[in-house]
Amino acid sequence: MKKFFYLALAVMSAMTFTACGSDNDDNKGGGDNKQPVTIGKAQMADIAATYTFGNNGKTPFKPNAELEKGIESLAILDGGQVAVTMVNDNNEKTVYVADVTEVSKGKFKINDSKYLKGDFEVLEVAASRAGGFGISMNITIDGNAYITTDGTPAECIMKAVLASQGGVLDYVCQKFLVNSMIIECDGDINVYKTIKSGNLLEVYNEANDKGANLTEKDKEGFNKTVKYVTLSRCGEINIVYSDDKSDGGNWNWLNNQADKLQFWLKDKGMGNKFIPENTTIDLEFSGNTCAMTIHADIKGNKNYKAALTLIMTAVK
Repeated sequence: MKKFFYLALAVMSAMTFTACGSDNDDNKGGGDNKQPVTIGKAQMADIAATYTFGNNGKTPFKPNAELEKGIESLAILDGGQVAVTMVNDNNEKTVYVADVTEVSKGKFKINDSKYLKGDFEVLEVAASRAGGFGISMNITIDGNAYITTDGTPAECIMKAVLASQGGVLDYVCQKFLVNSMIIECDGDINVYKTIKSGNLLEVYNEANDKGANLTEKDKEGFNKTVKYVTLSRCGEINIVYSDDKSDGGNWNWLNNQADKLQFWLKDKGMGNKFIPENTTIDLEFSGNTCAMTIHADIKGNKNYKAALTLIMTAVK
């Protein structure tokens, strides 16, 4: 439940860059400080796609009946990562993200992370299959092996068909390293603070110092540091933390200016009372920097609007 709060807050942090009052514009890098976008096309943009397993992801792929979890999907992300969504019998989802290296054309090695390792191959298959590609994989997640063979590649499903709007997808769909955050609250509590890290616990402390009355239970959801964020043209968004765990969701355009997205998490159970199940992300780009914001209306003992801005740099 609390995961949604800090995930949404993490994504919230971008647009506060310019959404706050003019008194703070110079501090946020918005307004006249905005520079032409210099972010180039990500290294894996041409093959970014989401591959689903079983009955279009409805029936998780399992190597044997004893495993509690199965793979729902594997997404190749524009910025050079793979995101694997696991689902258990209660339909609870876990997302694992790791960097990948192309060792030869169409063949990729997952750079060993704490939870995920192995390799996979992108295969051209019959044109009748959606997207024209399939995937063969041999990966290990939390010590369990998951294998498909070349003879039965998983079907490739592009989860979002997105017009590039003059090439903006090339700089929206990237891996972004988090440099700092801005927390802003307005209403029953008033906060404006720049945090020189991705440590969400500082967001919790700052809000509580100003009277937000968040509980110790709430604190558990903030005990993470955001390391980087990935957006992919296949409709994936992932927040990756310093412990290599991640929260994953989906996005789509709300307008055609590449500055406003709709965002929702893959697992509805990750939501909580603070953040709506579907929320809005605002984006602003300047040079090699992206500011990304999620907005929240918080109602309870204290009623206020919250925005957390992630100030991020595109990573090649």
